[in-house]
Amino acid sequence: MNDTIILSLDDLHWSCPFISGQVPSARYNHASCAFKTVNGDWDIIIQGGIEHQYCTMEMYRLVETGKCLLLRTQKIRNQRKC
Repeated sequence: MNDTIILSLDDLHWSCPFISGQVPSARYNHASCAFKTVNGDWDIIIQGGIEHQYCTMEMYRLVETGKCLLLRTQKIRNQRKC
């Protein structure tokens, strides 16, 4: 399973938005943070986690673009064995 699921804290509604761009691999034990940009849109940063048997230090940014989310990726470190 490798789905992106977002909970809106405004109305407690779950959604599975359309994602364009490179999709991160399935992972667990990752960190994420949502923040409001200066233009009022929401971005989500996803960092790290464990995929298969490797710790990843990849960082992904989900950027709100109208009705869909655009995924921008930034790899900051290589994987290492956990």
